[in-house]
Amino acid sequence: MLKKAIAIALTFMITVLVNVAIAAMDEESLEYQELLASEESVLDIGGKNWSASVGIKLWHNNWNLVLSTDSQAVSYNSNTELLMIPILSARYNNWMMSGSFFSKNNYSFGSSMIAFKDGNTLSDISLTAERSEFDINVGYYVLPSLVATLGYKQIDRVFSILEDNQIGDDQKIKTSGFTFGVAAFAPLSKQVGLYGNFAYGYLKTKSEGVNTYNSDYYLGEVGFSYSKNFEGILFVLESGSVYMGYRFQNLVDHYDFYPGTSTLADYTQGFVIGVNLSF
Repeated sequence: MLKKAIAIALTFMITVLVNVAIAAMDEESLEYQELLASEESVLDIGGKNWSASVGIKLWHNNWNLVLSTDSQAVSYNSNTELLMIPILSARYNNWMMSGSFFSKNNYSFGSSMIAFKDGNTLSDISLTAERSEFDINVGYYVLPSLVATLGYKQIDRVFSILEDNQIGDDQKIKTSGFTFGVAAFAPLSKQVGLYGNFAYGYLKTKSEGVNTYNSDYYLGEVGFSYSKNFEGILFVLESGSVYMGYRFQNLVDHYDFYPGTSTLADYTQGFVIGVNLSF
């Protein structure tokens, strides 16, 4: 399911980039200039030297875990949660900066039977967890509607484990490091457009009492946006946009999350809807 979602998201992202490239080759056309001048996308693309925006994103998501042990792979699927993600961004000429976060949110995963190193010892492992994240990014517009980004990402996870009805110690895990990404916007009309972004990070993961391990991080989001110019209506706000899309995060920890395990694959995915106000 996740592989299909990633494939669809990447196909959508490629479509956006192709549209950006085609538009860029013809960016002297009056129609394209009008589109860029009238659009205020989720990426805050505008025609002036500076801009700032504030937004909120709602992410209806579920969190899936795959624990790979020496003898099997065990999957945990969480309940569905609705996250609220505030977003701040600013742009000056071709440079931009943005940041977002969501505070601690609780998930319940249920239980699964896990066989450890000898292949014969079975344990009934129940999981609950809380998760919080934040990121900050700096980017440069290589095209009017295409930006390359360098960022910092931190993910904090706390797993509460119940093994054979015995409460175990909480596993506190911190993952952080630098990410590289690209984001694009392709106008379809004066108010409607496609948007997409993708990022990769080679992060470091640290758990209490455990050495630091490597983690691969992937992020993708694609969707549609609708924009409205407020100029002449509200003297502070210049424009606003609403958008709807699909977002996924994939984090693979290469370490012993639990004795006898080698990797913890962490998938979070779901639909997003959001609004941005620019001034």
